[in-house]
Amino acid sequence: MIATGIGCALFVWPFFAPWASAAAIAALAFGSFSALVLIEMGPRSLDVRSFALLAALPSIDAATRALIVTGIGGV
Repeated sequence: MIATGIGCALFVWPFFAPWASAAAIAALAFGSFSALVLIEMGPRSLDVRSFALLAALPSIDAATRALIVTGIGGV
């Protein structure tokens, strides 16, 4: 529930604060991500395998989006 609230706040915040710089938004997102990872690695025992899977999913998503945008042949 906490992660959902933080995720929603990070998604909505730039829409209500257009004056914020990209560096401030990136710092807030990275700080929130780091805090969530540290919390999960503590008592909830996020192991290395789960963390690797968590890191692989966005990279697969980014690669798929790049293929859709540029095409498989890059044309």
